[in-house]
Amino acid sequence: MTTRQLQMGLERYEFNKLQNYKSIVPITDQKLFDLLKSTLMSSLRNIQFTMDFVTDMGLDIKWHGRVEGEAAHYCNVCEVEVFNIPFVEEQESKFVVHCQGCSVKMQPKLEGFVDLNQHRLEDLIAIYNSFTIQLPARQINTY
Repeated sequence: MTTRQLQMGLERYEFNKLQNYKSIVPITDQKLFDLLKSTLMSSLRNIQFTMDFVTDMGLDIKWHGRVEGEAAHYCNVCEVEVFNIPFVEEQESKFVVHCQGCSVKMQPKLEGFVDLNQHRLEDLIAIYNSFTIQLPARQINTY
């Protein structure tokens, strides 16, 4: 797979998501499937670590949900994409998103930050568990 193919696939995925269109193209490449599954697991692990970190500090994570078609959030400081648990603070009557790392650097006790939850962990785990590979049917050689 080339960089261009991956880029086009990701763009098509985002377009399909906005159109509420479920892809009918199965993943048949085992290595690609393994890499994607590993990336999904890494995201789940990071979400759980973040949730544990916030609750261990005695803070609450507030359910916020996500509006369909809502753009991705990026940290206002380092510009990394912030998925699922944005750390939000109010600056000049605007809500500004930060990643966990930048939030802790700015306020070690996270004073003034509201921690939001945009996706239920159970839903993300269900998506992970339903992510399967579609093995191609073996071709039967006929002579």
